[in-house]
Amino acid sequence: MGKTIGLAELTSITYGIAASDAMLKAGQVKLLRSAPACPGKYLILIAGDTGEVKAAMEAGAEIAGKHLRNSYVIPHIHEQVLEVLSTRKKVEAREAVGILECSMMVSALYAADMVAKEAAVRLCRVRLGQGIGGKGVVILSGDVGAVKAAVNAVVKGCDALNLHLQEHYVIPNPDPELLDFL
Repeated sequence: MGKTIGLAELTSITYGIAASDAMLKAGQVKLLRSAPACPGKYLILIAGDTGEVKAAMEAGAEIAGKHLRNSYVIPHIHEQVLEVLSTRKKVEAREAVGILECSMMVSALYAADMVAKEAAVRLCRVRLGQGIGGKGVVILSGDVGAVKAAVNAVVKGCDALNLHLQEHYVIPNPDPELLDFL
């Protein structure tokens, strides 16, 4: 499979399942995630070659209709993004921590890709939907200058990219006790 991913967030579980089916039938893509997320949202992640992902996303959007909240196609997704979706990485002592909180799950994934490409930072965690009111949260770490640069890139691109960024913060020198909870 290619390194392009498509992300869709819907307000309907029923139409989320139907859109997932349409995506699989419209393009040669792999379904990475098709699942409900609280509160009553539905998240779809697909991967494949860019043309196939775009075709699949168009088919899914057509079925989703008014239930589609937001979607993105991200070509050349940074490998760290896919890694942190399945595992959490520990923040090392003496590293700065950046936190990005988006009101939409797909926006958080897009922001995670942006920060990984923007500066020499390490993605530590991406939380999507469950137990956090359907939001998306990205936690990154690294040198304080790199973390600030990465977070600022998301802040600057927020409106143009429709990122639904609600909050952001950089902790230059987090207390070591906090690191176990990130």
